[in-house]
Amino acid sequence: MRAYNDIHKAYIFGFYVRSDQQGKGIGKLFFQEIYPILKQDGFHKVCLTVSTENKAAVKLYEKLGFTVKETRFDEFGEGENRYYMEYLIS
Repeated sequence: MRAYNDIHKAYIFGFYVRSDQQGKGIGKLFFQEIYPILKQDGFHKVCLTVSTENKAAVKLYEKLGFTVKETRFDEFGEGENRYYMEYLIS
């Protein structure tokens, strides 16, 4: 989805890998495939949010080049803290 306030930023939401399929490289493959498509479509940046408790996902995103830009407290309700992460498409 195109970010509301930046036409060159893609916002990934609702992405997950089922727990029984994790560790098989599916998440990594998704992002490796989507980066060139986003670049072709004129995007310069990809962003997402992830639960601060989801250590496996945070680790994956960091391996893929995402960096934590901020922590959003109570994003989806009390105690639902999320990291806002970005990746610059090269």
